[in-house]
This record gives sequence, C-alpha cells and structure tokens, in this order.
Amino acid sequence: MPGGGRAAFLFGLPCRNPGQARPSMEAPGIDVLATARVAGLPFFLQGEEVVYTGLVLIE
Repeated sequence: MPGGGRAAFLFGLPCRNPGQARPSMEAPGIDVLATARVAGLPFFLQGEEVVYTGLVLIE
C-alpha cells in the first residue's frame, strides 16, 4: 500500500487525490536551472544533494 508520499500509480492503484496532483516543473519543458538563474535565485547542485524548488504561475 502506498504511503509516505509514494505515488499510488507505482503500485498499480488509481490516484487517491487527483485534485492535488501537480506536475513537476520539468514536465512542461521548464528549464529549472535557467529559470532560477534569471530570477536571481542561488541554485547550486553538488553531488547527491536534493534541492527542492517551486513555481507559481498566475494567469
């Protein structure tokens, strides 16, 4: 059974909260590193480090 942030589809199950599902920034083709640089955000990748970032798009 999925838990701890694991996607249900990994277990062959339907999404439990489809209204809360969000695509990654890379899914629609956003270059995250370039976007962070243009916005002036410090974004450095080192080894196996995981860096989380987000983007809010307003129409």
